[in-house]
Amino acid sequence: MSVFLLSLVCKDVVNPPTVLSGYVGGSVLLPCYCTELLAEPKTVRWSFIEESNFIYPTDQTNRYTDRIKLVIAPGNFSLFISGLTKEDGGQYRCSISSHHLIDVKLQVTERERERERERERKKRAERRVSSHSWCCSLTHTNTNTSGPV
Repeated sequence: MSVFLLSLVCKDVVNPPTVLSGYVGGSVLLPCYCTELLAEPKTVRWSFIEESNFIYPTDQTNRYTDRIKLVIAPGNFSLFISGLTKEDGGQYRCSISSHHLIDVKLQVTERERERERERERKKRAERRVSSHSWCCSLTHTNTNTSGPV
């Protein structure tokens, strides 16, 4: 396994919003910026704090394989995550040269439409179960014993 450390230089970091929201199946950009590039070599790493694992440059969890990309632009080291799952929710940390730390919390929820579809599926399933759980029978009893009228 090869480890790729991006050699960079960063004088100061920009504090991003601390809480971001995403939807299951969607994507999100976790921000990590520095204001001024310098001449000293630096490294950039992203970790998922909830599990104390690095996810960039090497995905130690194997959950992010083919789903993460580092934005490489002057002063921008943001992490793009696609195909979000509920398990992706939690605290992330961007570390630039091990001492510039930026923490970002990601909340992943289902879209309202998906929740509504799930509720409708459950209702249909309950209706199917309840329609098969009872039975009725009709019988006709002739109460007229005197014969035809």
